[in-house]
Amino acid sequence: MHHPTNTTMRMNMPSLSSDQVEQEEIVSIQSTEGRRPSRFNIIEPLKAKTFDNGESKNHVPIVEECLRLGKERLGGHRYQMSSDHTITKRLDIKSDLQLLTIGLKKVGDELGKRSESEILIESLFKLIDLSSDEVCQGCLRLYSMETFLCSPLNQFLRKGDRSKIKIYGPFVRLLCFCFDDPSIVEVHGIPVYRGMNLSLPMIDAYKEAAKSSISYRWTGFSSTKKKAIDISDYSQFPQEEEVLLKTGIEFTVENVNYDDTKKKHYINLNVYV
Repeated sequence: MHHPTNTTMRMNMPSLSSDQVEQEEIVSIQSTEGRRPSRFNIIEPLKAKTFDNGESKNHVPIVEECLRLGKERLGGHRYQMSSDHTITKRLDIKSDLQLLTIGLKKVGDELGKRSESEILIESLFKLIDLSSDEVCQGCLRLYSMETFLCSPLNQFLRKGDRSKIKIYGPFVRLLCFCFDDPSIVEVHGIPVYRGMNLSLPMIDAYKEAAKSSISYRWTGFSSTKKKAIDISDYSQFPQEEEVLLKTGIEFTVENVNYDDTKKKHYINLNVYV
């Protein structure tokens, strides 16, 4: 049996001068208090990027399906913003917010967390008819809250569980919309960090990946430390320096080093945002 090994990942994000930078990939949430292991220490499988099975340049298949279903419901129209950043297709956002409340009520009842779901639902209803800035801030705040929402959302994405698209698809669409919103402050060209307890075979997989130029992806929304797009003002935990990487973030593995003093592996990644 392989015991989990304490591992720190350092991710180098290129500056805006890089051709591979796209504005929509990263978000940040802030803290100097103890980090929440359930958010920062999630083990993410190393998944090679491929264009097979419906995977596109920008999104993994399950996210593509969430976005496609949303566009079909809207007759193919995308969300648009007016010059004052108000949402011009207000009913589209309203529909996703309402669909999400239905899904959260169902999950809350199943998990025996009705009071928690009621808090989330009440917060969602407050976002209806607000400006795009306020909708994005509210959605990012909900994501940062210590509730039953964040973990199962990312499990849904990592497993590609299409049976739960109706529950989590609306929130995936809303979060992807947030990454496109011009109100989000971007920061590029800095390292961010993430801790994982990886098994030795997992670490060996990263070592092998460092020998090639293959791109890999993490399929869930990934929490790291230290800013990319700063949403610290919107977080339920404003002291955390949390950077939220968009689902399907692409990276290459630069190297894997072991610190014998700290008994810890350090994995350096180049993240293309």
